[in-house]
Amino acid sequence: MKAYKIPFVCMVDQEYNGINNPSRDFIILEKKVEYELKKMGYSGSLQRSSDPDLVYDFIFDKIQSDRKSVHRSPMGKVFDKSIRKIGVTPDAIWKNV
Repeated sequence: MKAYKIPFVCMVDQEYNGINNPSRDFIILEKKVEYELKKMGYSGSLQRSSDPDLVYDFIFDKIQSDRKSVHRSPMGKVFDKSIRKIGVTPDAIWKNV
């Protein structure tokens, strides 16, 4: 199984049960991910899990309209770690978004 290991970056929230041992590739949020989305202007409910497709669309649109708020958020940290894993400098990507 280790021969097929895929590098990853993971963001988990307060509901993470800790089955997998977190590493430096884990970003652990103090609250639900919906609270972080709300800080960026997401209008979804805080009471239940958000629809992943709606969140994807929100983040995509937010990157186009206000990339600085995304870059400074925990989502930005996930993107930065992911971009570094493919050998690219995140700042080069964020400047061209």
